[in-house]
Amino acid sequence: MQILLALRYKDVHYECSWLDKEWTQKQEWAARNGSELKLAVLQHGRDKISGSPDAILQYIESSFPDKPLVPQGEYVAKKVEEWTAYLRDTLGPLVSQLLYDGEPSIQEELAPELDLALAKVNGGLQKFYGDGPCFFGEQFTMADVLLIPTLALLDPLKEFRGIGICSAYISLLAYKRNMHSLPVYAAAKVTPEALNKYVATKLEQRAPPPLLILMLMQHRSILWHFNKLVLLVDELLKGVQSKANYSPAIGIPQLKRLWKGYGRLVEVLQEHAQMEERVIFPAIEHYNPGVTQEANADHGRDLPITNGIREEIKSLVSLDQGTADYSESLVNLATRLRTLQMNTEEHFQEEEKEFLPLLDSAAFGKEQVEPMVTHCLGVMESSHGHLLPFFLSGLNAQDMYQYMMVLHKSLAESKPSLFTRMLHVVRNADDEFQDVRRIVQERFSTFSPFKMTTAGA
Repeated sequence: MQILLALRYKDVHYECSWLDKEWTQKQEWAARNGSELKLAVLQHGRDKISGSPDAILQYIESSFPDKPLVPQGEYVAKKVEEWTAYLRDTLGPLVSQLLYDGEPSIQEELAPELDLALAKVNGGLQKFYGDGPCFFGEQFTMADVLLIPTLALLDPLKEFRGIGICSAYISLLAYKRNMHSLPVYAAAKVTPEALNKYVATKLEQRAPPPLLILMLMQHRSILWHFNKLVLLVDELLKGVQSKANYSPAIGIPQLKRLWKGYGRLVEVLQEHAQMEERVIFPAIEHYNPGVTQEANADHGRDLPITNGIREEIKSLVSLDQGTADYSESLVNLATRLRTLQMNTEEHFQEEEKEFLPLLDSAAFGKEQVEPMVTHCLGVMESSHGHLLPFFLSGLNAQDMYQYMMVLHKSLAESKPSLFTRMLHVVRNADDEFQDVRRIVQERFSTFSPFKMTTAGA
């Protein structure tokens, strides 16, 4: 796209064709050796330039100096070069990696970085864009050559990863909208359908194993809910310690929330442990016998603490608030809850360090994965039934989408009705989970449960 934009802008006549036999053989050799060799090649007279698009763009700029992509004038040229470097070295790689690398830790790390990069580009456009239609106003430059293809990839990034442009970046959104009307864009434009199809194929080839996603996202949600409960107990403690501001009218609803939230969390935590014992660990043991024995034994280690916390909350409900016994019981609860949180986090870290690489390297075929995912959902029936909105509320929007997409893809052929039932659960969730309902509805608006909502509205 970058090369075609440059050629079209400079009014250079060109023909596109497949690579000759020599290059085709090199591609076949690369494929046989487990790598990819997909290079644009520009042939101009006796010159044949290949490699990075940057090298070809430099050749085009020097060989066809009419209508320069780096305008004359020291200040403008410097700014174009600065923004070209930023778009090439920072924004472009961020978009590409977020789109094609589905590793959850990468997604979590790079999504905020992309937002900062888009904010910076928006700031640049605020300064230079004016009435457009190009990055530097009326002048089409190398910055546009790099920015337009990158923004085109943001559509599949939104479709497949749930990551888009913040609505506050008005200048960037205006640029993205107006770039479609640029005459040069017609030469390089790819239809959304073709682009999404290409990206979908690549993602299918590179996607992390579904079991890895399920395990990691469940860890994240459980730890998020632990932290929420700890904060709630801290609020109760502060209220008791600051007697001047304490009111039973505040403490009683908080205790009810604590009881309800802890009950939900324990149910999800227990089902998660059962899923690992019945599905994840046997799958790992198939390729690496004996490696999960210690982790399996750890699952029962904290059962006394888990039950003790439940009894402590129960006793708090029956005690007179503001008494010494109530305060002492609350301190004990906070200590036990933090201990269980710390033990769980430590256990999850050990599992992720030891088992996620093994899951990632295990050669599970599609015919094996789909039954295993279905088995996971059967074991975690409540977590993917009435507790699904609660579970999803512990994930950010991006992780929530990724988790639901794994379920959708794994169930699409074997049990599509099961995924539809999950969407029904989310659609009918209490207002407590309205953010979960909104996010899932945005991403799965074409599915029947949410079509019904739209039609009803």
